[in-house]
Amino acid sequence: MRDISQSLLRGQRSRTILAKNLRIQMVLTYDATTLTYNVGKVKRLQDTEQAFSHKAQVLLEDTDKVLHGLDLEGYKAVLSYGLITRAGEELVATAPLWVVGQDRDSYRDRLEVNFELEGIFDRMAKHKAESSLTLLSTDTQTVKDLLTGIADTTLTDGTNTPYSNYPAYTITFDSGYDDDGLIDVFTPADAFRVGLNESRWAKFRELLRYTNAVPRVGSDEEIHIFTPTTSGTVYSNEYSLAQGRDFHNYFSKRFRRRVVSPNYITFKSHPAHDDSYTGFAKDASADLTDMLERETHFVRAASNAQCTALAGAL
Repeated sequence: MRDISQSLLRGQRSRTILAKNLRIQMVLTYDATTLTYNVGKVKRLQDTEQAFSHKAQVLLEDTDKVLHGLDLEGYKAVLSYGLITRAGEELVATAPLWVVGQDRDSYRDRLEVNFELEGIFDRMAKHKAESSLTLLSTDTQTVKDLLTGIADTTLTDGTNTPYSNYPAYTITFDSGYDDDGLIDVFTPADAFRVGLNESRWAKFRELLRYTNAVPRVGSDEEIHIFTPTTSGTVYSNEYSLAQGRDFHNYFSKRFRRRVVSPNYITFKSHPAHDDSYTGFAKDASADLTDMLERETHFVRAASNAQCTALAGAL
C-alpha cells in the first residue's frame, strides 16, 4: 500500500542486502521544532503495524547527553525505512506515530533513551466520549457521514458532540470504497448510539461493521477507507515461495481452516418498527452437525436486500 521507486524495489528484491546500505530514520516534530535521528543513532527498533493498531519502540543512544535533557512526550514521530541504491539514499515513510512514553536509562558506560510510540487508531481508542449521543429514528446520516463525524470530531445528534475536544483527523474515501452499496446508503439512525466514556475508536469500528470497507492510516496522516480487493486482480508485488529477483520471498507458509464464529448472521427490523425486513448470511460451517452459531441484529433497514447485504458485510 506504499509507493516506492523502481530502484528501491529492485534493492529490496536483492538476495543480498549489505547492512551498511540499510537506512532507518525517525523524525520528531512539535510545532516549529524538528528533530531527526538516523541509523547511526538508532540502537533498536520494534515497529508493529497491524490492521487496527500501529505501535513502535525505538531505542536511541545518547552519548552526547542531549536526549536526557529533552521532554518529547506528545511529539509526532515518523519512521522511515530504506536503502542506499544506485539512485542514492531512498527512504519510505510510514504512518505517523506519537510519543507516549520516554525512558531515560543511565549505565556505567552509556546513556540510552527509549521512545514508546502509538498511531492514530491507538490514540482514538483512548479518546472517551464526554457526553452521550442518541440519534433519532428519522436521522438521515449514512455510515459514511457518521464515520466522517467521528474522524473530524463533528459527530453530533443536534445537541451533543461527544468527541469535539479531541484531535481532528482527515478521512479519505478511496476509489471503490462504496462497492458494497452500503457505506453511503445505509442510515443506522437510532441503532447507533454513543454512551458516556465510550471510546472513539470502538464507535468507528462499530460503524465499519455495517460495510465491507476497512481503514488504514497513510503516510499522509489521513484515514483511508477502502474495500480490499480479494480476487480478480494481479498485484505488482506479492510474497511468494518462488526464488528469484522478481519475488518477495517467504521463509515459510501455513494454511489454516477453522469453523467461522458466528456462522449464521441475521439482520432484521425491530418488532417495534413499522416495516418488517430481514436478511441473513451464513458460512458453510453452519450446516455442519452441532456447529451452528447464530447472531441477530436489529436495524432500521430499507429492504430485505439491505438486510442481506448488512449480514454479508459483517
